[in-house]
Amino acid sequence: MKWTYIIAQKVKAATALGIVFVLLFATSVMDKNNFSELQHSFSSVYKDRLLVESYIYKLSNQLHQKKILMDDLNARNLAPTNEKNQVLNDSIKTLVFSFENTQLTVDEALLLNDLKEHLGQLCLLEGKYSNDGFTCEDQTLKSAIEHQHRKLSLNLEGLSDIQLLESKHIIDNSNQIIASSNITAQLEIGVLIIIGLIVQALIFTSKSMRSTYSQNNTLN
Repeated sequence: MKWTYIIAQKVKAATALGIVFVLLFATSVMDKNNFSELQHSFSSVYKDRLLVESYIYKLSNQLHQKKILMDDLNARNLAPTNEKNQVLNDSIKTLVFSFENTQLTVDEALLLNDLKEHLGQLCLLEGKYSNDGFTCEDQTLKSAIEHQHRKLSLNLEGLSDIQLLESKHIIDNSNQIIASSNITAQLEIGVLIIIGLIVQALIFTSKSMRSTYSQNNTLN
């Protein structure tokens, strides 16, 4: 019967080691997934939030420059003014295109579409105003241009608020991933301790049985 006991002990030890292997493999996969998610989160904060915030700042600044040009009704040299306004328009289009190529939320996409629509309307109004040589006294047209600038300002403000909100979501998600990793690590340590105690108990039991068998042989 001694050999059956030894086999049983080896099976138990092999089972304990197998559990350890499975646990280590599972936690390794979980840690890898958590690391990948964290890496994606950090990348998203930079590419989809910080860069976008810089686009919003530049758009706001360039729209302000356009407003200064349109308010400068006393400009005598019309050509350079139109040329500068076109440069600003081209730069704004480039920024909007870069914005569109980021990871947009549903609300963000809607606001960006509104921004593009209002930019188009502004350009049409500016073109009509430019044709009058920046000297027209049409208060309705001037008011319409100012109204578009206010709309664009609200669009940019809304887009900026979204960046703050989404950044907070990313940070909260990252904190949850870190907390989950800490719980997994603690669970792993706890199971390893239990497995270690089981293996140690099996070793002591095995020594005790060997001692018993040795005494019985002597008596015989």
